[in-house]
Amino acid sequence: AHFVLNNITSSIMWNLVGSYFHGTMWYASSLMTAVEPWSGHYDVAPVVWATAHITQFTQIGWKYLDVGSGSGQFSKGGYYVTMIDADTRNFTLNAVKVAENHAFCTRPALPREDVTPVETENIKFVLADSFKEWLPMTLYVWRSNFDIAAGISKTEFVKERAIELTATSQSFELEINVGDVVTVSTIGNAKKGVTRKSPPSQPQFPLPYSSGFEQVAVAQEGEYWTDQIGIFEVHAELPGT
Repeated sequence: AHFVLNNITSSIMWNLVGSYFHGTMWYASSLMTAVEPWSGHYDVAPVVWATAHITQFTQIGWKYLDVGSGSGQFSKGGYYVTMIDADTRNFTLNAVKVAENHAFCTRPALPREDVTPVETENIKFVLADSFKEWLPMTLYVWRSNFDIAAGISKTEFVKERAIELTATSQSFELEINVGDVVTVSTIGNAKKGVTRKSPPSQPQFPLPYSSGFEQVAVAQEGEYWTDQIGIFEVHAELPGT
């Protein structure tokens, strides 16, 4: 949607790992959440796999196809963009249907009437004549769905199938469901990484706890301290204090 609506070609995910505590503004807004340094527990957010739909199938320097010529908006809500590398004859198409209740921005807030309701639909994609010399080609389909409320089983970055295109078969069809992120790409070596099993969660801070801060380097925070408002650093004791 960012490229189709505003020609924005990149997004910044802030932060990679979030350790904001419960009750703070941006809790669980990062790629991963880790708020228990005493247990080592962490959570991998679904946005990790949404990000993989781009990072596993493109490289810096690829070009976006213009709206109306490979990128655009679906008739029943949702968007698609195509990125290509003409030198290696690779391309990646990403299709997204975000449900209305997940489409609002924190900053700036979008008027509700600007959010298009989405419905599941079947889409036929046809390669332009300019891609004929790239044929034959194999396309790989990966799918995620993050909207449990849509009545579809939650999936995170699953390789679905391969599509063979030839000089006599230059089109393919996709069912795009509400909550879907679907990637169709010539890149065939994508894979879903496996994280180390997270240690069990221990939400309760381990009390009693005490520290004299003698092992903490000067100008660093004490273990388990966090500066939500103000700054807390360890400094050497001044003579006479």
